[in-house]
Amino acid sequence: MDLTPGDKLKATFGGFSADGTWFWASTNERDPKAFDVYRYNAKDYRRELMFTNKDAWNIGDVSDDGRWLALGKSRHQRRRRHLPRRSQASQDRAQADHDAPG
Repeated sequence: MDLTPGDKLKATFGGFSADGTWFWASTNERDPKAFDVYRYNAKDYRRELMFTNKDAWNIGDVSDDGRWLALGKSRHQRRRRHLPRRSQASQDRAQADHDAPG
């Protein structure tokens, strides 16, 4: 059963606070490419935006007291962002080297 409304909306459960009064969830409702983190009251489900993810970080764990959020970027994201664009000739040479019998 799909618990998230909409075709492209996704949400993930992030865990409960140490005292069980709050839980965290992340959702891409604001931006399909990034998940924001919300804190929900466990009794009335009132929610509060805790982190607006403007840079599309990967969301990790929230500390038990709710003060800390682990964020990261995958190697692929970091590498891709910093590599200069290669010329077509350079790409052709790299492909030829890869295809050469070894």
